[in-house]
Amino acid sequence: MRKLLLILSLLPLLSFGQYWPNNVFKMTVGTSNFTITGNNASYSIITSNYPLVVNPELYLNDITGAAPITGLGLSGTNQVVSAPFLTGATGVTGVTGVTGATGITGLTGSTGSTGLTGNTGSTGVTGTTGSTGAGMDYEGKVAFVYNEFLTNGAGANFHPWLGGAIASGVANTVLGESNHPGIVGLRNVAGTPNTGYAYHWSSVQGGVYIIGGEHTELIFKCKAGTTDSIKFGYMTAATAVTSVAVPTDGIQIVIDATILRGLTSNDGTISTTATTYTISADTWYRMKIVCTSTSRIDFYLYDASSTQLWTDNITTNIPSGAGDELNHIIQYFHVGSDAALVSMYIDYVSWGYDQQLTR
Repeated sequence: MRKLLLILSLLPLLSFGQYWPNNVFKMTVGTSNFTITGNNASYSIITSNYPLVVNPELYLNDITGAAPITGLGLSGTNQVVSAPFLTGATGVTGVTGVTGATGITGLTGSTGSTGLTGNTGSTGVTGTTGSTGAGMDYEGKVAFVYNEFLTNGAGANFHPWLGGAIASGVANTVLGESNHPGIVGLRNVAGTPNTGYAYHWSSVQGGVYIIGGEHTELIFKCKAGTTDSIKFGYMTAATAVTSVAVPTDGIQIVIDATILRGLTSNDGTISTTATTYTISADTWYRMKIVCTSTSRIDFYLYDASSTQLWTDNITTNIPSGAGDELNHIIQYFHVGSDAALVSMYIDYVSWGYDQQLTR
């Protein structure tokens, strides 16, 4: 009751200050017993000559609205300040926002359609009918001859190849071998140099007029010998088959000792292959000459399984045309005067055209 009377008794003494331009408010209670000063930009200061209790709910009104008194600075004596009220109450922590929902996983794409089946390929063109085989061509369009050497070779002819001794050399039939049913052995004369044997077409009349397309093959093997000379192919028709000299006109595979090469000769001018091949003793080979044209001769060597071991060609000094008719020949010649020895074996020979003849 006393407090109420005291407050009521003070009301006549309460005078209010005024607002300054910077929102400073000043209030005096009694005769300067209680003073509040402050503005928007600085702490409020409360001055009193009596004990003071600060109510935290105290607000000052300025032209911008109500503002709580916080961070009070105190001066004077006999102040009693309740520490909890120096700073306004801490605001409530804002509510944490709700976590967004996880997005919906996209749908798996549909499997692609199976491609259409391709159209069936067109039927291949029927190949042309092959040429009638040699010996069955009643119109005479194809020429082909061969021999297997199946009869006794001592002085025998294997048509169209005729046998001929070189200085009394000998040809003997020997026992056949696996894959080689007929074999003839060519040998020298014991103690006599420059002897041997040859198989050939007629040495009187020319047999081959080179037009391109001619091919010839020989299956053979040799014994080891350092003075043997072998020639296979074509030579001048008028030249005796006993001659071991390079023919005036010829197309041949030549073996000197163990070195094999290709050779052409036209009017006595000779060309040889740039490469050679070294043959081995007691080994079956197949050599082949192809007159690809009148301006190119190809030479080949194969082993018994038809694997190509060597090839080369010559494009110069090729005899062809009128006056260059050629004889076909297989010739073995032994230069030394050694004991009699079969140094060359022949198993098969052939000759023909790879094109039809116009006749």
